[in-house]
Amino acid sequence: MSTTSEVDAECTLLEQNLTKVNNLTNSMSSMVFSLEDRMTRLEGAVTPLQSSTNGLDVVCRNIQSSLNAIDSDQRLSTITSDDEQAIIAGADSNDIRPYLKLVCSLCNQLKHLKHSQWSSSKNAATDLKNHVQSGTQSLLRVFQGWVRDVSIPIDADSWNLLDFPGIPQHAVARLSAFIDAVYPILDQLDDSAYTHPSIIYSSERARYLNISLQPIYKKSQFSLDAHSKSGPLGTPLYLKGSQSLSSLIKTAIAMADVEWLSVVALFGRCVDDTGDKKETNPSDYSSHSIHSPFTSAIAPAATLIHSATSNIFSLARSTPLKHIFPVLDVIEGVTPLAEPWDKAVTARCTQPSTNQVAALVEECRSIALHSFSDVIKRVRLHNEEKHMTDVSVVTNDTIAYLKEIPAYSNTMEQLLRRVEWGGRSEQRAPRANLLENYLRDVLTNLITTLTHLKPNAYTTIYTLNNLSVLRRELIEACEPVSLDPSKADSPSNRDIGDLLGEAAEDALNDALRTWRMAYLDAVWKPSQVALTSDELSTTNQGPHVPTALGGSAERKQLIKDKFSRFNEAFSHLESLHTKHPVAKRDKTLLGRLGKECKAMLLPPYATLWGKNQSGDFAKTPSKYMRITPDQLEARIDGLFV
Repeated sequence: MSTTSEVDAECTLLEQNLTKVNNLTNSMSSMVFSLEDRMTRLEGAVTPLQSSTNGLDVVCRNIQSSLNAIDSDQRLSTITSDDEQAIIAGADSNDIRPYLKLVCSLCNQLKHLKHSQWSSSKNAATDLKNHVQSGTQSLLRVFQGWVRDVSIPIDADSWNLLDFPGIPQHAVARLSAFIDAVYPILDQLDDSAYTHPSIIYSSERARYLNISLQPIYKKSQFSLDAHSKSGPLGTPLYLKGSQSLSSLIKTAIAMADVEWLSVVALFGRCVDDTGDKKETNPSDYSSHSIHSPFTSAIAPAATLIHSATSNIFSLARSTPLKHIFPVLDVIEGVTPLAEPWDKAVTARCTQPSTNQVAALVEECRSIALHSFSDVIKRVRLHNEEKHMTDVSVVTNDTIAYLKEIPAYSNTMEQLLRRVEWGGRSEQRAPRANLLENYLRDVLTNLITTLTHLKPNAYTTIYTLNNLSVLRRELIEACEPVSLDPSKADSPSNRDIGDLLGEAAEDALNDALRTWRMAYLDAVWKPSQVALTSDELSTTNQGPHVPTALGGSAERKQLIKDKFSRFNEAFSHLESLHTKHPVAKRDKTLLGRLGKECKAMLLPPYATLWGKNQSGDFAKTPSKYMRITPDQLEARIDGLFV
């Protein structure tokens, strides 16, 4: 019983406990539900707060970024006093690396400020840009000094054409490295703020080439302007082959080849879009990278070539009769150099470019072509000065011209073909004889000019002197211009007499014969007439011509008149020949004239002398009979020594 009671009591107690636990569980569940509800409400309140906090984080980061940008701009927009002093001091040519590093750093600052949005950065960028420009100019001055150090002028005339010195390899490497390093800096500056390295280089190299070529340039100029030999009658002449212009051109070509290698090594690279430099084919070179500096560097050569020829070209245009020979020599000596010049210079210059040597040759040809008609015009229009009896300058120059021109026969034939000298008439000689035709035309025109003068004492002596020297120099005393046996049939190996032919010789002889007679009539006939005329001197009543000469007084007066007129005429004749000798260099003509003059005067004078030797026609016959016939002959001979 007691056991059951205990069990019941325990069950009751257990039931009570379960009830309490159940109540407690219910209470806990209620609290959990309440807490869950509160957590839900709390979560709803926290979510908007978190969203607001995220926005603040973004704002905070933006503010920090702006502060960093401002701090960076502030640092980049300022330059320290040490850096400023270093920029002012300039670069050290012995070691530009520290200075180059400083300028590059300032350039980077400038590049950053260019993209800055702050208005205050613009003023700072302007100040910084000025420092970068100053630094760049200092670096470029160092570069100029380096180029000048390797551009010390030489005497190009003393160097072998194959051994001209170029820029040493180590110097090329240093200059090239400088160009690579300075290019990014130049990219940040305006073109007007600096002188491009290629321009600096070409300027220094042009100075080097100009000074180096001066000795051979002066020699070339002198060789064209100076007369190297003596021609007919002492006329100074140009000696074929003496021009040194071809040497100047050959030297310039050799120096251009050396210069091209240096320009290619320094500027023969292009810049790609990234700013890096790369090797390219010559066809890819930009004009500023290679052709432009080469053109500027080699320009003095063309200038010197033009200058060396300017004076002789001017003379050849104005007086081709005397100064055309150097022009013809240049055509022959320089024409083969046009193609080498084109390859070495023209093809490498900034396009379009002119082949200066080819242009020079063409200018020479143009001068020569115009000279043909100018020479003819010169010999046609020349006039002797009043009372001039010496051989004229034009005659001397024409003789020299006719004797020298065959030395340039090949060139002359080509030029004469271009102008179709002599036309196409079937009566003209074949085209192969154009040079001969031209030379005969020159001589014929000169003879025509000389023989169209009005005969008198002076003009007859003048014409005889000129015609005689023409015959002597062109026909009688000629030698082959060239003694080269290989050119036996060439005009250059035939004397001018052969080239002119028999027609020219006949024309000269005919003209001499005509003017010899004119000379005798104008100069000697007055003395002959004085001896043979039976006409008394003019009195107040006029001349008296007796019908029979029977009167003694009239006969005596006539004898006096004859001697007086003769003495006066012969005295004038002697005075004329003393001042104006005739044919003094032509012994043949002198001898002939002497015989003819004695034949005119000696017989009538001897007759007059013999008839009146008694002297009964005058109180003082010696006043009239001043010379004997033998003395007269001696005095005539003296005039033709």
